[in-house]
Order: sequence, then C-alpha cells, then structure tokens
Amino acid sequence: RKQRDILAGAARLLKPGGRLVYATCSILEEENSAVVDAFLATHPEFSRVSAADVLAQQGIVIEHLDEGDMRLWPHVHGTDGFYAAVLERSK
Repeated sequence: RKQRDILAGAARLLKPGGRLVYATCSILEEENSAVVDAFLATHPEFSRVSAADVLAQQGIVIEHLDEGDMRLWPHVHGTDGFYAAVLERSK
C-alpha cells in the first residue's frame, strides 16, 4: 500500500510530457511491476516507456536487460536486486 501511495503522490506533480521513474531496491513482484501495473490500470494518462530505450539514448547499455522495465539481478549483473519503471504522462 505504501509503495502505491508514493507512486500516486509523485505522479500528481508531473506535467504532461513529463517522465517519472518508479524505482525500488527489491526483486519482489508485489513491490515492483505489480505496483506499476495497478497504477497504470487507474491512471490512463500514463504509459510505460522502455527503460532499455531510455538508457540507450544516454549511451548506457546494460547486458541482459529486459525490453520493458529495468531489473538488475545479483546473479546476473553482480549488483543488489534493483527495479525501475519509466512512466510518461501524456495529458
């Protein structure tokens, strides 16, 4: 519940065309994409943007990264578990 409230509160501050990165230092689905999916289901003015594409535009390439949200895994990336979703407000 707390994660959902944080995301909804931050989203209210965004102008149309603005981007919000929802990030956690967790690999738990219920703290990550489940929160984003629930948010998007009730906020049609927002859409997901590929984190890999956003990073690539900045010249950052992370091997073994999914096309959608960013997930870093200790056994794959040699980091702590990490998740990030890029959301863009259309109106």
